Amino acid sequence: MPGTVASGGKAEMIEFHCLDTGQAVVEQLAAEERAYARALQPERRDG
Repeated sequence: MPGTVASGGKAEMIEFHCLDTGQAVVEQLAAEERAYARALQPERRDG
């Protein structure tokens, strides 16, 4: 994500260093987190 860089983390979290504090970083990270959470859900199967 522009203006940020992953700077570390643990199994349950990732730390980001925000380079551009003028950006809506919290909102962007929340949207990324929601997208990753959806992508990591077990696949649903019909029937």
